[in-house]
Amino acid sequence: MKKTSMTIITTLLICFCFTNYGHAKTETNQYYTVILKDRSKWTQSIKKIKKSQGEITYTVPEIGLIQFKGNQKVAKTNASLFKSLSPSLKLEKPSTSTSKSFKKPNSSVNSIKGLDSTLPALWDMQWDMKEITHNGESYNIESGSSNVTVGIVDSGIDIDHPDLVDNLKSGSKNLVPKGGLRGTEPEETGDINSINDINGHGTMVAGSIAANGEIKGVAPNTGIKVYRVFGNKSADAVWIIKAIIQAAKDDVDVINLSLGSYYIDGNIYKDGELLDNKWADVEGYKLAIEYANKLGSVVVASAGNDSIDVSNKSELNDFLKKKYAEEGKTFNGVGIEAPGELPGVVTVSSTGPTQQLSLFSNFGKNYIDIAAPGGDSRLLEKYGQEAWWDGGLFRQEQVLTTFNTGRYLFASGTSMAAPKVSATLALIIDQRHYKNRPSNSIDYLYKNGVKKDIEPNLAYWGNGQLDVYNAVK
Repeated sequence: MKKTSMTIITTLLICFCFTNYGHAKTETNQYYTVILKDRSKWTQSIKKIKKSQGEITYTVPEIGLIQFKGNQKVAKTNASLFKSLSPSLKLEKPSTSTSKSFKKPNSSVNSIKGLDSTLPALWDMQWDMKEITHNGESYNIESGSSNVTVGIVDSGIDIDHPDLVDNLKSGSKNLVPKGGLRGTEPEETGDINSINDINGHGTMVAGSIAANGEIKGVAPNTGIKVYRVFGNKSADAVWIIKAIIQAAKDDVDVINLSLGSYYIDGNIYKDGELLDNKWADVEGYKLAIEYANKLGSVVVASAGNDSIDVSNKSELNDFLKKKYAEEGKTFNGVGIEAPGELPGVVTVSSTGPTQQLSLFSNFGKNYIDIAAPGGDSRLLEKYGQEAWWDGGLFRQEQVLTTFNTGRYLFASGTSMAAPKVSATLALIIDQRHYKNRPSNSIDYLYKNGVKKDIEPNLAYWGNGQLDVYNAVK
């Protein structure tokens, strides 16, 4: 691919959303997710749902999960089959709100190389990588190999990006079904090999893991596989659950989930009507993560970008009540964040260039496991948008990564923090021979892969702030 110019865009990544969308009235068809009581009766259960006029729309047989379309009569007729049932929940597509771009000629690119000629052209713009790799020293010790794979559950990847193409392994999969979200995306063919990124978010995440060209990721020689779960719209939670299962079956070592949502453990009401919510999607997440852990995969998730103490349920509930009120809903119960708050997940908060918790990052004691650089907005708040843009201050606090059509962009969000942890775990697994030993690799990360000079703060960064050089030295 020609390298006569590079386009750099800046964006704020917002991947967290609100679920339990408008549920239909009694006799109106809607989508349901169920977990079967007895997985051995899988075929029988499918037949019974179909016989009662339910349309099977998605399945994850490994954990006994079925999504079907039908009215409440279908759900009630087959209730004896189900361990849990709820209206299917959706995750909105990750936001890539681009604002400004420019092209940089080759002469200028060449002038900003780092002191080490082996470092890439745009290295001096990568404050985050310089910090956690000790200005590239970690690459001289361990840069990864194709023996270890990070699975990226996201919106796909730019399959031709020059910084990523050599790391992309065969076996990536598209989990978006034909017709996309509830049949509203006719451009979605359901082709399992269709992994190209039309959103951009997955390509951003991939760059932080394994970019190896004009920029570098944490593990530039590590293999990556992509599990596409977002098209142009929201994703059904069941697709993400399926992707976790599939990645584990494909022998992926680390599964990166730069996504998440808030759920209610309780009852949700609209116009005085109880909306059935018995936790099936969250149970699906739990079962999928447990399945992945048992097969030897580490699961890593981003913490979210709402500046909330997720462990403070009073604060979280107040936040969610305001959001539900906008939809004319109320609830009785407790809010949680999934998958980040579930067992078996390494949950990552974000820090900025000052090594403070990013202003946007969620946090919470016993919620956050580790922190990594994901950008910040302190300079934006201090100086205002005009000075932030025109003075180039965004380059000082957002992180540079890969983007669609061979481009690069500045971005911020916990979505940019999580993949750095995933990539570091891949390095640890490769170097320490921890294949299929997720607990060992996680314990090693928490003990060795953190900064030694940072004041402890369990709520902000759990076991510490990521240090890739310390992890591999």
